[in-house]
Amino acid sequence: MPAARAASATSPSGLRSGANADKEKCVSARSSAVVAIVFALGCSAVRLGHEANAVDVNHADAAALAGLPGLGPADADRIVAGRPYAAKEDLLRRRILDAHQYDAVERYVFVGPPGMPDYLRDVPPLPQGP
Repeated sequence: MPAARAASATSPSGLRSGANADKEKCVSARSSAVVAIVFALGCSAVRLGHEANAVDVNHADAAALAGLPGLGPADADRIVAGRPYAAKEDLLRRRILDAHQYDAVERYVFVGPPGMPDYLRDVPPLPQGP
């Protein structure tokens, strides 16, 4: 009897019957969806590769930057003045920080989307067309 059941579950080519195949596809799709949701939630809750209290070099104020290990107020002012940054390595490439300072703060900083540069904040928007 078990041999007959096994034979009815698979076709001669080794493929599963329609009901079993559909059930396996459904379980596989659900598993994939759960994994994707858990991964997305995890990534949004914790920035991979960063400390929990990491600061965005494109948006943090000078006081928050000066509080990072190895940085002082003058370093924080240089970071703010050099915005926007496309990558945190720009702090080294553009000589905002030296290698020792960068090594000290690398795990505490990240680069978010660039905002409006400070020098454009006082410029009124252009009027729209007619």
